[in-house]
Amino acid sequence: MRLFWTALALFALVAAAPARAAPARAPTDLIATMTEQLAVDPAGARTRVDAELSRLARDRSARSDGRLAAAHWVSAQALFRLGNNDAARQSLALAQAGLPTGRPGRRIRGYIALLTGLMLRSDGEAGAALQKFRSAQTDFIASDERRGQALALQSVGILYVDAGDGNNAIRYLNLAGEAYEGDDVFNLSRNINLGAAHITIDRDADAIRFFEAAQTSARRLGIRAFEHRIILNIATADLSINDAAAARRVLATIGPLAELSEDDRRWALQLQASIALRQGRLAVARQFIDRALVGIDAANSQSDNWKIHAAAYEIFLAQGQ
Repeated sequence: MRLFWTALALFALVAAAPARAAPARAPTDLIATMTEQLAVDPAGARTRVDAELSRLARDRSARSDGRLAAAHWVSAQALFRLGNNDAARQSLALAQAGLPTGRPGRRIRGYIALLTGLMLRSDGEAGAALQKFRSAQTDFIASDERRGQALALQSVGILYVDAGDGNNAIRYLNLAGEAYEGDDVFNLSRNINLGAAHITIDRDADAIRFFEAAQTSARRLGIRAFEHRIILNIATADLSINDAAAARRVLATIGPLAELSEDDRRWALQLQASIALRQGRLAVARQFIDRALVGIDAANSQSDNWKIHAAAYEIFLAQGQ
């Protein structure tokens, strides 16, 4: 099954929830207060934090109390969400250089390690990412950052999903849920990753339950583009358990295909073709798969299109072509 959970995890994991009131955390609340904006509107978050950085540059106490380091971390997170990893690493270096002493410094250092680990994971360096996640966990424990501890546990769980070890992934994701009571950004990431983990152990029906929970969070956050992809995941899981009728119903909620990204539109067309094939509507299946294949060069196609090619093969075969 093709899943989008990887991209979703990368944006959701490192955003911080509103912090509990505590004197040690007051200077670094920028990390907490920009949680939803980092998830929903990273470009807007970048603009906002740039203005904050300009203001803090004139405040002599901003370095010693951690506000400057926190702002650089927020900038790094926004840049990472926007796909600019090189610039994100530069901002992380500035955050690292400006760390204050004591608990606030360790908390920010934990988030720096966590984001660094996620970037390493996106580069395919799982071993180095794991070391960063463990380092982050140590700092979060020392600074009594419960949500950070949960994020570090969840990050390890994602590495297990990457490795196809769903059972260990579920174990770490459940530990993450026990460590922190949750918020919409955290729950969105955790549930989509739990869904992905259940897929790896062929428990697609259970995966659907977690995808639906993630969809609820996406709706509350107003992230329509990610809700589209959750719908596609649910429909794909429905097909994998041979419930074409359920797949057709859930796919009907996605709205006009013209509003989807190109990849998601192709995915939706492939699903509609596969549903029609399962229901014996061969002519309709052929129409949908032909639309999905427009613009794809079969001789030089990305691996992401394998599901479309597989569906096309089944449909052509059923038509005797």
